[in-house]
Amino acid sequence: MEEIFNRLIKEQLMPNTYYVLHCIKEKVIPNKFVNKELEISRLKANEWLTEDLVLTAKSLIFMEEINSFFKKTKKKTVSDLMG
Repeated sequence: MEEIFNRLIKEQLMPNTYYVLHCIKEKVIPNKFVNKELEISRLKANEWLTEDLVLTAKSLIFMEEINSFFKKTKKKTVSDLMG
């Protein structure tokens, strides 16, 4: 988990900003506790999103990297359980 937060920090993304990016990719509405307008403006300003709210290549590559952390963690957990 620490690796994920370190990557977010390196890219100057806050967890809520990444959450909104994920929601856009998955075509779900972000929870109301997140200020999606603020997060979207941050994503546009840093070229994670286009003006039309389309994910850029930069965001797609980064999201795939973050998802790979979860795949690694899942594999470790299964092998730990199975011995």
